[in-house]
Amino acid sequence: MRTLLLATVLLATGASAQTTAAPATNSTDPGWLKVETLELGKRLHVNTKTHTHIDCLFGKADAESLTCGGVVFQKDQIQSIKPSHRTRSTFVGLGVGYGSAVATTAIAFAGGQDHNGFGSTSRCNSIGCATAIAFVDLTLIIATPIIFHVYDLTSTSIYKAP
Repeated sequence: MRTLLLATVLLATGASAQTTAAPATNSTDPGWLKVETLELGKRLHVNTKTHTHIDCLFGKADAESLTCGGVVFQKDQIQSIKPSHRTRSTFVGLGVGYGSAVATTAIAFAGGQDHNGFGSTSRCNSIGCATAIAFVDLTLIIATPIIFHVYDLTSTSIYKAP
């Protein structure tokens, strides 16, 4: 009974893998091949040669055109195509902001040279200095992920015009 069940599952898995194969294409450009095999509904950033930037959802692509968000672009009009990675960009920005805040705090409170012979002292030894460092740290932790998210700084091009 187990053998029959296992054979059925393997057969069904193999059949579904065969139906999701990439469509046949005429394009020889490896970047454009990536565009043609994108999943339906993938969010893209499309830059055209007329310096138009459009964020849209992928519809379809063939050897000559891209349909994205109901707009049809001819391949020769497109400068570059990047898939959106805003969530990844936000988390990378959070890491960069947090790391910058830690570095700022470490530098501000690091020991300085004591000229009286009593050992090292902190560079930041007043409440005003500590408040300013806290403000800078908070700004870094909040602003950096927002900037990374808005500009999608970790997104890389899958297609660039020759």
